[in-house]
Parts: sequence; C-alpha cells; structure tokens
Amino acid sequence: MSPEQVAAVTISLVLLFVFLFFSVPVGAAMGVAGVVGVMYLQGMRVGLGLVPIVAWDSLDKYTFTVVPMFVFMGILAVEAGFSKDLFDAARNWVGGIRGSLAMATTLASAGFGTICGSGVATTATFSKIAVPEMEKAGYDERLAIGCVAASGPLAAIIPPSIIMVYYGLITESSIGKLLMAGFLPGFMLAVIYIIMVSFRTWRDPKLAPPSPSVPWRVKLASLSKVWPVLVIAGMMLGGIYRGVFTPTEGGAFGAASVLLLGLTTRRLGFRSILRALAGTVNIMGMLILIVVGAFLFNHLIAVSGLTKAMVATVEELNLQPMMLMVSFMVIFLISGTFMDTVAMMFLLLPLMFPLAMKAGFDPTWFGILVVVNCEIGMETPPFGLSLFAAKGAMPEKSMRAIISGITPFIICDVIGLILLILFPQIVLLLPNMMD
Repeated sequence: MSPEQVAAVTISLVLLFVFLFFSVPVGAAMGVAGVVGVMYLQGMRVGLGLVPIVAWDSLDKYTFTVVPMFVFMGILAVEAGFSKDLFDAARNWVGGIRGSLAMATTLASAGFGTICGSGVATTATFSKIAVPEMEKAGYDERLAIGCVAASGPLAAIIPPSIIMVYYGLITESSIGKLLMAGFLPGFMLAVIYIIMVSFRTWRDPKLAPPSPSVPWRVKLASLSKVWPVLVIAGMMLGGIYRGVFTPTEGGAFGAASVLLLGLTTRRLGFRSILRALAGTVNIMGMLILIVVGAFLFNHLIAVSGLTKAMVATVEELNLQPMMLMVSFMVIFLISGTFMDTVAMMFLLLPLMFPLAMKAGFDPTWFGILVVVNCEIGMETPPFGLSLFAAKGAMPEKSMRAIISGITPFIICDVIGLILLILFPQIVLLLPNMMD
C-alpha cells in the first residue's frame, strides 16, 4: 500500500470510531467515513459521485428481497401471540423437571426462531412472557433473565435468519444452503443450554424449585395451538431445502401463511397488521442505511488495496488453516463486544472472506461460524443488543443482573463454537444433502 492509501484508511477508521463514540447511526458513520477516504484518494467529485452508484448497486440484488419477508413474518408472529403458545407448550412438555421453565424458555425461543429471524425481537418477546412466570415460580432472578437474554439470539442461527441473508449478500454465498446449515447448530446450542441449566439446578437446587408434572392430556392439548405455526415453518424450510422455491419465495410463503393463520384465528386485526407493516418499514429503513453505508466503506477498502495487502501478509506468515480460523474467531469475538453485529459483518467479511477461501474453508461452514460469533456478540457487554432488548422489556432489572445471568450461557456458546470448528459435519450435513 502507498502512503496515500494508508493515510486514507487511517483517516476513515479514526473518523468511523469517533462517529460511533458519539452515537452516530452506524450506517451513516460507515458511509461518511468511506466517502471521506475515497475523496482523499480520488478527489471530491469521485467521492460524492460514488454515493448514488453504490446505493443502487448495493440494493439492486435479488437476494436482498428476502429480508423484508422474514422481518414481516416475524413481527406478524409476535403480534399474533404465537410466542406465548410456544412457551406454554414447551412448559407443559418439560414439566416435572427441576429448571423446567428455563428449559421451556430455551425450547420456545428456538421454536419461535423458525418463524422470526430476529434475535432482538425474540429476546424482547420472551422477556415479557417467560421471566414473570419464572419469578412467580421462585426462580433465581439471574437464571431467569440470563436464560431469556441468551435464548433469544438463537433466532440469529436457526433459519430463517436475517444475519445469514446478509452474510450471503456480502460473500455471494448460497442463502438456501446457509439457512439449512444453521438448523442443527442452532438446536445444538439450545441442547447445550438445557444441559447447563439442568446441571446448575441439580448442583444448586435454590436456583429453581421443582415444578409439578403435567398430565398427558394437557401436554397433547397444548400442541393444538402450536402445530399450525410449526407446520408453516416446516413447509417453508422444507420448500427451500427441496428447491421448491427460492429463499425469497419461501419468505413470502411464510409471511402470507402467518398472516392467513392470524386472520383465520382472529389473532390479527387491522391495527395489528398496520403495526407489523410499520415495524417492517422501520427495520428495513435502518438496515438499508447500514447496507449502503457499509458498501461505501467497503469501496474504500477495495480501492485502497487493503485486502490485497492483508492476503499477502497472511501468506507470508504461512499460518496453518486452523490457526487462521482461530484468529478470525478471536477477532470476531472481540469485535462483537463493541460493534453492532450487522456492521461487524460488513466491515470484517470483505477482509476475511478472501483469506478464508484462499485457505480452503467451505463458505457455508465459515458463514455459520461467523453467525454464531454474531450471536455471541448480541450477548456480550457493553454493546450486546440482546442485553439492551432485555433491559428495555424489563426496565426494573439492573444491567448488572442481566450480564451476570447471561455469562454462563456465553460460556456455552463458546463451547458450541469450538465444537462447530472441530466437527464441520454438524454444519455441512444438511447443505451437502441438498446437493
């Protein structure tokens, strides 16, 4: 890299972190920093002329159309109250086990993740549903809060996942394969959570009192409210898996099905549908700003030659593939503590993905590892979005209690990440069957 290129990247990075420090929206911060860097290298006319070109090119992608469908489907499911049905059914089926309400929260969050691609929305929803039930039953406050704040981000891994769509958008990887690849890792993490809760409550019974067992007739009756939702999720994911429709068509099918189910069961009215539409527009506006800003910043990375310089440097270091992967994961884990997960992907992937492909990593496997890191980033202080979602839904709870409660679950996430690195078959089993 020339001195001018180094100076441009340095100025832009300093400007970016100054903006983030003063709480400038991350999309605007990346966009302005990127344009300033390009102007330094290529002049004001080129820098300003880049904005409309990059904005059009970054959004004029067919894969981007899947995002509003997944967002709309998730908000409709929240408005219709399907999350409460899933929690009640899970609570009935694991009743009679110590810590069953925490386990039910994990299972319900994982199940809700199949129709809601947002970890933040899942956390906010179950904070209002599950935590009061656990506290009423005498659960330890930190266990109750931590379980909700950790289980919500599972929606980022379990398809349909919005974060996976962005990974596919950035790296031009198969979104269908990514969605299928997240299924087993997501539920594996849910099982690890349940095992940890079971061990902790066995070791310290004060954390969770025993719950009464539930008759089989009650268990079976509770399924009557959730089976339509699970059938919709199964048909949507099965259709994508079998190639019946594309991920975008699958998202449209899921959103239309949830809307129809909500109308026929009279759970959705005119006002709730309007709220879902307004919520979708708000979220999409925020995401579009992030996408355009990130692509503007990434254009600077491209013209500065930083990616080529990093590839050459890594080749000179002659790192073993596993050491390179561990290095990537550590960088993502650290970045997730102070950066928004979507912004982190747009900033780091253009640098890391070429190196990962040169090292021979499978793009789908690498993508799931990145998404798991994003899920961990949603849970880690000081800027974990799931922490803020839990705090927003439960303003009476202290952030100290939320962080203390979620820490054991973060350890479980790291254990799960290590397992996925050591055993790629967990990730690649379903995608390989699609071939």
